[in-house]
Amino acid sequence: MPIDPIIKETTIHAPASAVWKALTDVETMKEWYFAINEFKAEPGFEFHFFGGDESCQYYHACKVMEVKESEKLVHTWSYPQNFDAI
Repeated sequence: MPIDPIIKETTIHAPASAVWKALTDVETMKEWYFAINEFKAEPGFEFHFFGGDESCQYYHACKVMEVKESEKLVHTWSYPQNFDAI
């Protein structure tokens, strides 16, 4: 069964440079998005993190698919059951 992607578009009233930094700079991502150890805005880069609340944490696995500097960042986002590969 094919799965359609989820596409989310949001207008943020901030300079594009601030939004790009929030999506690609590890320290700024912690404030806006999530905490990860490393991130590169490069196609093929894979990153992982745990997120959720105090009662339940979920493993998130992501891979950067497309980058257009300061304009577009596309990445996958999944919740694999087996996360022994961290």
